Amino acid sequence: MTYDTQTLIAALDAIIEKAKSVKRGDSVEWNSSGGKARGKVTKVITSGSEPVPGSSFTITGTKEDPGALIRLYRPNSDGKYESTDTIVGHKISTLTKIPALD
Repeated sequence: MTYDTQTLIAALDAIIEKAKSVKRGDSVEWNSSGGKARGKVTKVITSGSEPVPGSSFTITGTKEDPGALIRLYRPNSDGKYESTDTIVGHKISTLTKIPALD
């Protein structure tokens, strides 16, 4: 599959704009194997790698394609969300910013 230069530039611009819009403290959601997952960004990685606490994984990030560490939130019996002890890592390009969870 080949792409023209304009298409690649537009795709990169979209990733960079999304990266600028998601910051530490933002609530986000993403697709997971069990449906939509939600959480709060605890760290944005724009250079190098960071270990994902409690796992054997690392998340890498660059200025052009940042990664994020996210504290997972789960719905409680009232339908509101509360934080868990679980931290996950995702690329910012896979996240969607949502209204604050708490």
